Amino acid sequence: MNNKFAALVLPIFLLPFLFCACRSVDSSAADVAMEPAEMLEAHGELAMGTKPFQGISSIAASKTGKRIFLAWYGNGKTECPDNYIMVAYGVGNEWKNKVDMVVRSPHVGKVRLFDPSLWRAPDGSIWLFWAQSSGEYVNKGWLWHKEPNLRGQWDRRGGVWYSVCKNPEAEKPAWSAPRRLCDGVMMNKPIVLKNGKWAFPVCKFQMENINDLDSSNEGAILYVSDSDAKDPKLVNCVKIPFVPFTEHMFVEKLDGSIWLLSRTQPDWTVSRQGAKRSSQISYGNDGILEAFSQDGGKTFGEIKASKIPHCGSRFHISRLKSGNLLLVKNDADDAQWLAGKPRGPENLRSYPRKKIMAYLSRDDGKTWEGGLEIDGRADVSYPDADQDVNGDIYVCYDHSRYGKRQICVAKIRESDILAGKSGSSKQYFQIANERP
Repeated sequence: MNNKFAALVLPIFLLPFLFCACRSVDSSAADVAMEPAEMLEAHGELAMGTKPFQGISSIAASKTGKRIFLAWYGNGKTECPDNYIMVAYGVGNEWKNKVDMVVRSPHVGKVRLFDPSLWRAPDGSIWLFWAQSSGEYVNKGWLWHKEPNLRGQWDRRGGVWYSVCKNPEAEKPAWSAPRRLCDGVMMNKPIVLKNGKWAFPVCKFQMENINDLDSSNEGAILYVSDSDAKDPKLVNCVKIPFVPFTEHMFVEKLDGSIWLLSRTQPDWTVSRQGAKRSSQISYGNDGILEAFSQDGGKTFGEIKASKIPHCGSRFHISRLKSGNLLLVKNDADDAQWLAGKPRGPENLRSYPRKKIMAYLSRDDGKTWEGGLEIDGRADVSYPDADQDVNGDIYVCYDHSRYGKRQICVAKIRESDILAGKSGSSKQYFQIANERP
């Protein structure tokens, strides 16, 4: 990787792509958040992880599982324009507590890089997606406010960028020059539809306390492209009430319909936005919202609370090579849920982010089985997962973002999930990076 060459050439090389392929971007807004990131080999302090904050990880395995790619973000005291992306390379589930590559803006402190998503494409290449934004708005008490010092989290435009590694099992993986896909944020993996198209779960943060012309473009968005992310097109923007960060995922069902699953907000955060209305109650509080499309995502049916309980946090769902569906989530009275009973009396409001659990569905999401406790600790969150051709499943998540700052990875199989084994004794997970 020639970083000097990238710094000199990338901005000129990418100008035609930035202003032609991404039609939703205002070509007059040529600010620093539109500049490509630097992709740097990590040495010295950059190779150690960050404090006082790091978390929100993603994972992808090379096809054979020889190399595992792990990404997360951090730097700065919290979510702010100091943030950048870190990438580590593992073998199996062995890690060196080391960062191998840093992806950051040339304007650290002005442009925030966050919410990475790793994905293995059908040709075996590894794709790294991330979001770029300036800090025009800050979220306080789950309401959005202008940030006069531009030290906030969001600029109402964002930008999904990506880089591709075509030699994931080489001694030194090589990454392509960053390219911009579209506006927004994409923290979960795209999927390949049966027709060969790629579907991207992009989000533009919803601002319930701001209502203007841009509000109609905020929500859970579906972009669809040809293979290799060619010619991305906006298909739909689904409004999900009272959820600023949808963190949604798509699943193509066996009948060809598209299943949209979105995060919800905890009851206590919804209540901060004013007195509860009947519509708020009908959408549920904690849990996972869902909607279905029968026409490739052009229209979705009513958004309803699914039967799956959860806390106000990201979850992971994907189809395994067996055809079964994998669900990784925080525990939320899961025993009650699997037994078909309502949530327990101790959790009538919000669930904490505790226990990372894994489940399987062998009937396309109608019912769920197993219940592998990957990590039984409190303050664990934001799981992501991938599977290699050997059937090994790799699950990542974070623990104590502002304390121990651990990025953890578990290696499991479908049989472990169905057996419902406990992994609380570190039988499954390893700490891939920790910055005490």
